[in-house]
Amino acid sequence: MSVRLQRASMATTVLSLPPIPCNRFSPTPPAISSPDHTSLKQLCKEGNLRQALRLLASRGSPPPQDHYGLVLDLIAAKKAAAQGVQVHAHAVAAGSLDGDDGFVATKLLFMYGKCGRVEDARRLFDGMSVRTVFSWNALIGAYLSSGSAGEALGVYGAMRGSAALGVTPDGCTLASVLKACGVAGDGRCGREVHGLAVKSGLDVSTLVANALIAMYARCGMLDSAVRVFEWLHDGRDVASWNSVISGCLQNGMFLKALDLFRGMQRAGLSMNSYTAVGVLQVCTELAQLNLGRELHAAILKCGSEASIQCNALLVMYTKCGRVDSALRVFHEIDEKDYISWNSMLSCYVQNGLYVEAIKFLGEMLEGGFQPDYACIVSLCSAVGHLGWLIKGREVHAYAIKQRLDTDTQVGNTLLDMYMKCCYLEYAVRVFDRMRIKDHISWTTISTCYAQSSRHFEALEKFREALEEGIKMDP
Repeated sequence: MSVRLQRASMATTVLSLPPIPCNRFSPTPPAISSPDHTSLKQLCKEGNLRQALRLLASRGSPPPQDHYGLVLDLIAAKKAAAQGVQVHAHAVAAGSLDGDDGFVATKLLFMYGKCGRVEDARRLFDGMSVRTVFSWNALIGAYLSSGSAGEALGVYGAMRGSAALGVTPDGCTLASVLKACGVAGDGRCGREVHGLAVKSGLDVSTLVANALIAMYARCGMLDSAVRVFEWLHDGRDVASWNSVISGCLQNGMFLKALDLFRGMQRAGLSMNSYTAVGVLQVCTELAQLNLGRELHAAILKCGSEASIQCNALLVMYTKCGRVDSALRVFHEIDEKDYISWNSMLSCYVQNGLYVEAIKFLGEMLEGGFQPDYACIVSLCSAVGHLGWLIKGREVHAYAIKQRLDTDTQVGNTLLDMYMKCCYLEYAVRVFDRMRIKDHISWTTISTCYAQSSRHFEALEKFREALEEGIKMDP
């Protein structure tokens, strides 16, 4: 390898790029079945980036374009930006960016976008004398991935302005731009893109139609989202249903969402985890136990019992008072997280099973899970209802050890627990340690004093609360 090539491969900054000749872009170069190609392809498939880079750099002559493509795809998947910069420098030194189809340059654009290096992607893009639709798509995607929806729309505007050069948006362009419109809440721009999609015939694409549904839903234009969905009819796929149901949930149209859910069930399609959780939340709020059971059966049928879905099922059964069903779901979760444990604990407490809640704490500790603030809140409620002062002091000691007792919500539940246990001394200690005291805090400590027949102190706390600007009940 020449000294020039060695230096380029070790570069850590993006080099300025020479102009790329104008020619039609071929997105996939001819496959090369050389031994090097086979070895490199296998290394990339195995995710062995280090060896793939060594093999790429070991060639005495410039590597074929598809070699760069394989390695850059792996770098993008691993988000290994530093190695991406090295490959960029190698390609510049080897003259691989001087080709007449722009394949490597566009692969670099996609790589920089995936790695969150949008400024590097922009510099590379600006150095390209000829830009294909794939190049524009890569830059739009880079801005969108970085959370810069406005910049993505700006690039799209520039792309439309260069239409005279023969660059026309394709379905991927419109889908990305529609997503950007949704993120930016720009329904007006979304409508303009919709018009272009109709004019170019791309609105029949399921990819574009789904993006339209999601955009309209996110912009609060649900009527338009539903119209696109209904127009799509036979072209609907799982994403179409999930998008429109999600839109209904986001806009508070719960009954419509449930109606669509039933239609999706009749069509024999499965929801994604996000939509399933959303529908379960509606079942929880509306106490729709039977519908929640239907969804539970559908989740079991398709074998997609993800933790997020199971946790939502736990909450739904808790709100509907079905502790037995919640417990079955809990035991069926293979990898229980804090939400799972806390949800089950809350289930016992909310349904008045306080002794069971205390016993469940032992199971939780036997699992390596330590109670967090949500667990402390539930435990304090259980202890307070049982009047179990000894256990309450243990919970309080743990909260102090974990520095949770100064949290307002935890402090309020500790206050309530000591009030129910008629233990004023510790209630005062909790109150004094709280950093932020709200209406509940002041009301509870005043009640504690009054409950202990210390009416003067109760009135004093009431007065102090008013001086602090807290609105107290008369």
